[in-house]
Amino acid sequence: MKRLQNVLTTLFTAAALVATVTAPAFAGDRKAVPIPTEPKEMTFKSLRGVQYGEVWLFAGTPQTGLRVVYYNTSDLNNKENPKDTCPPDLWAKVNTKELMAKYDVYLAYKNGPRGWTMDSITIPVGPVESFFGVQARWWGQGVLPKGKDFEGAPPAYYPVQSYRKSSFTFEKGKPVFIIDAPDGTPYVMQAFSKIKDPSLTYDGLKDLGSKLKLAPGWKFRVVTLDRELVISTPQGYNWIAFDDLGNCYDGCKEGASNFVPKPQAQPTVKLTDPFPIKAENWRGRAFYEILFMNRQPDGGGVGFYYNSLGNDLPASNDVMDARFRALKAETLMKEYGSDAIIFNGPRRLVANGATVVGWFGGKERVIEGFPLRVLGIFETPDLGKAASATVPTYKVLVSRRSDSIFFKAGETVYELITPEGAVYTMFSLSLKVDPKNTIENLPTLGKRLTLPEGWQFRSRKLDKDMTLTSTADSNPPNTIVLDQFEGNYQYNAAASAKK
Repeated sequence: MKRLQNVLTTLFTAAALVATVTAPAFAGDRKAVPIPTEPKEMTFKSLRGVQYGEVWLFAGTPQTGLRVVYYNTSDLNNKENPKDTCPPDLWAKVNTKELMAKYDVYLAYKNGPRGWTMDSITIPVGPVESFFGVQARWWGQGVLPKGKDFEGAPPAYYPVQSYRKSSFTFEKGKPVFIIDAPDGTPYVMQAFSKIKDPSLTYDGLKDLGSKLKLAPGWKFRVVTLDRELVISTPQGYNWIAFDDLGNCYDGCKEGASNFVPKPQAQPTVKLTDPFPIKAENWRGRAFYEILFMNRQPDGGGVGFYYNSLGNDLPASNDVMDARFRALKAETLMKEYGSDAIIFNGPRRLVANGATVVGWFGGKERVIEGFPLRVLGIFETPDLGKAASATVPTYKVLVSRRSDSIFFKAGETVYELITPEGAVYTMFSLSLKVDPKNTIENLPTLGKRLTLPEGWQFRSRKLDKDMTLTSTADSNPPNTIVLDQFEGNYQYNAAASAKK
């Protein structure tokens, strides 16, 4: 690792590199790499979300020492689309083998496409050069120590020094995407990469946390700035870090930033004006739930359960199931101003009945014929995954609600047991993943589940009535677990894993 650090600390690139090494041709009549004698400082504005690419040329040899020179396309090649300075058809014409034949270089490669996440940058640049029709400016260079060859992209989640003269500006009121190091240093994303994940876009960065494989101790968060953030290089360098997708971040340390973005306070979500709701003799009956979620700074989410439990429905189960499946998250997000919508259903109650506490006076929100009332608050550690229908299964989740769920003596109950021995009892099932996962088919559920290591499933017949209770403001909070079919299991403090 020390050898890698020695190599990387001399590279003052603003982006991760991906290259295919090809043996260079003889020098012959090859041209020298164009380097300006007097770079001129320029400021590039309105960069946020703009796609760019970089042409990299390595001069010298590992034995004599490699010098990497890079040329950036920002503010060029964008007549047709101001947001794309390396159009795919033009970018495809850049041929690294031909670059190596034209210039006296050891290596040549294309670094991009990438996209800026800052609003402006001030940096010394050179005149415009043309590479197979792609216009780019010299933006800097670096030197590798003698005997060191380029070995690929820098290691993820390993801060290195980046030597350059620059000033990055992130405007007030706009989001910044941060990975926090184990020592607490925040690294603010300057550019995202489309090299490893071509589907990555600026608009998708808010859900990046669900894609990253963070190293131990690292955290991802999104912060909306309450003032302008400027990251510069007062000592002639700054610390940078890369995530596992090649996105590049600048550190807010050693005086490089005008302030350090702190985690934002979690929005307060409160339940007021309780309202009693009874659902008697509901075993097997249909109900539906929609979660209106708001994003948290750490990438998690919190929001209200809107649930039809206890309400009569205007049509048959089959008709209502079809209506529910036809609902569109985008439409509801625009209408109600949520960051994400999670559809929980169609569902069927497995318990015999329930007495639940609705909130806000039992006020109904009727959506496409579904009469819904707020029954509680749901929290998820990863809103991106939850909203993309990848619900966290076999994980303990917080569900803040007040209810009593009843099971009659003689009924069969179905339970999950965690590796720690905590028992969770199913109170409702879902037809969302498997429409055949009906209450009549519950006796075969144990054979259909794929349990993580250490988890157990069991069924047992009750010899007496059983009630599960929860309170919205309990401490510790009420918890639930979902199985792979999104069956919902409530923590059962009275049950023993040995029974």
